[in-house]
Amino acid sequence: MGLNIFSRQFDRRYGNGSVDKFKKMAENPDITLTEMGKHFGFSRQYVSYVYKKIYGSTYREAVKQKRQIKKNKRVSVSTNRTKQYENLRIMTTKDVAKYLKLHEVTIISHAAKGRIPAIKIGKVWRFDKQAIDKWIRGGQRTTEK
Repeated sequence: MGLNIFSRQFDRRYGNGSVDKFKKMAENPDITLTEMGKHFGFSRQYVSYVYKKIYGSTYREAVKQKRQIKKNKRVSVSTNRTKQYENLRIMTTKDVAKYLKLHEVTIISHAAKGRIPAIKIGKVWRFDKQAIDKWIRGGQRTTEK
């Protein structure tokens, strides 16, 4: 059965534009086979069958591509977050920990001991980015013997 025949039958059975809707859902990296099946009212296995009929390859191969797309999105989001430090003035403990590539507990410990410029507001620590940058440029004291 050719793709055109299958597409017409699918559209006839599930409504005009169903093939296009199926393709949009299949290409969306956040939508699973189960969700697609629920939308059209059929099983995951039938979704796989329809996918293979429309695309000529298995859904499993598409899942690998979807995972890569999601991974790339996460990487670009984390890259954007690191760029935001350039414009921040007041930073949280988490921000400073990421900025300095240290654990949050280490940052809190240094702040509590006065080793890093910070202020405590209630129960939380806040850091001025310019003060942190100045502290970094000032260097560290050498360890005592």
